[in-house]
Amino acid sequence: MPVDPNTLNDAEKTEHIRKTILEEGRALRRRHPWLERHQNLIGATIMAVSLLGMIASGSLYVMELIPWWVCVPVTAIFASLIHELEHDLIHLMYFKNRPWANDLMLALGWLARASTISPFVRRKLHLHHHKFSGTESDLEERGITNGERWGVRRLLMTGDNMLAVLLRPFTMHSAVREYIRSQKPASPGDARKMRLQQLLAYAPLGNLYYLLFHGWILTQVVLFTARLAGAPINPPDGLATALAALNTFAVVYMLPSFLRTFCLHFISSNMHYYGDVEPET
Repeated sequence: MPVDPNTLNDAEKTEHIRKTILEEGRALRRRHPWLERHQNLIGATIMAVSLLGMIASGSLYVMELIPWWVCVPVTAIFASLIHELEHDLIHLMYFKNRPWANDLMLALGWLARASTISPFVRRKLHLHHHKFSGTESDLEERGITNGERWGVRRLLMTGDNMLAVLLRPFTMHSAVREYIRSQKPASPGDARKMRLQQLLAYAPLGNLYYLLFHGWILTQVVLFTARLAGAPINPPDGLATALAALNTFAVVYMLPSFLRTFCLHFISSNMHYYGDVEPET
């Protein structure tokens, strides 16, 4: 029997939507039972195809068979498939009964997208987001710039997770504090451990990625400015070789990561909300 939404309060509407979506998923599996029988294989195949796609796109660029402006978006698209796969792995949609396989796929996905927070840290943040979306303790949404006024600063932070922290330290400190408070740590020691976990959320892959990415941007700015001023810099052979390798790495890995992050966070932060959320009763 159809439900009249006008007779439901907000909590009942939310529960009705959740049950409807779950039932649609179950109905799809009843119509196509192979989806459930081979669900783990489907997930592993998406990971393998995406990784191979990223490698193939980068290889074609290195072999000078495609230009950079093809390599960057194509690689970003394959990386975005891995990001969606990570989301489903966090929700245990793949390898639910094989934790080691689930963890392995999360680790491979992080290697493919080192600009992101560690998926092993994101696990709790994302599940918390589903329960407390849009509230002060929703650290995941605050991390992708939700709730910030639009402008040049937010545009910079939208594609760069590290700048999203560095350009608003007090905001993120407050968000981390509210998140930890919401977890109700059993002792001050547990709270300190949670705080340290958030501090090291990008270590080690993310920290290395942003060190290289920001270093590459700074190098390009310096070289461009020098040429513009009529005093081009000619680095020694060894440094020139290293810069050439860094340029290649930027095209096959770092710029696709930036593009994927910017597109995802731009769309997601406009689809979700922050603030004006009714507290639970």
